[in-house]
Amino acid sequence: MDKFREKLFSMKEELGFTSEEMKKPLLMKPKVWMLGRPQVKEKFDIVHNLMGIPHETIIKFPEIFTRRAFITKQRHLYLVHLNRAQYDPTQPLYVSLRDLVLLSDSEFCEKCAQTSVDLYNEFLKTL
Repeated sequence: MDKFREKLFSMKEELGFTSEEMKKPLLMKPKVWMLGRPQVKEKFDIVHNLMGIPHETIIKFPEIFTRRAFITKQRHLYLVHLNRAQYDPTQPLYVSLRDLVLLSDSEFCEKCAQTSVDLYNEFLKTL
């Protein structure tokens, strides 16, 4: 019970979620609540602070917490490199957060980046 309270505190005070916002990931993806606090904070930092994704969008796609942080970051940086890092569904070239984190590398390259996986792998070597 103490670990659960610690996660509640972290989600509310450190990550800035409201009590209402915390319910959705709990119901949609309970695994998020089983992840370690440092893991959640690292993934949140990438998605919210680096990528600029607001809380409202994050709670709609709790899958972002289930993917390794470095993969999400690498894919985002690749999209930035291609000028395709658009996460607003009302804008052209929109990239779904679900696609960003759940697709395989080849599917991500084809659907989101619209490049070959070879070009993506070459980009990764520059990081």
